[in-house]
Amino acid sequence: MVFGAFHPWPPAWVALHEQQVVGFLTSRVVSAGPTIAPPTAAIDDVWVAPPWRGQGAGRQLVEAWRGAARAGGAEAFEVSTLAADADAVGFWRAMGFGDYRLRLRC
Repeated sequence: MVFGAFHPWPPAWVALHEQQVVGFLTSRVVSAGPTIAPPTAAIDDVWVAPPWRGQGAGRQLVEAWRGAARAGGAEAFEVSTLAADADAVGFWRAMGFGDYRLRLRC
């Protein structure tokens, strides 16, 4: 796989423990190019196996991804989650993400 300028960091991350997958993260470039600033990186999915939740695997995945995305030129980071999922909202806020957009649906 070639990452090049369009996706300068790995779009998928895997957390392993003793060669077992305990979590993963996927991401994408939301905006890039000279006419759109700042370059934004978005997390699409994060999953951590139930026995590993609350032990830092998700935090480590997000921190590693954010460091690589920043090194690849991203200046802004975003993630979406359901407002009704208090655990997810709490996790993302603890990771430094804040409210940016509000999408209402009925």
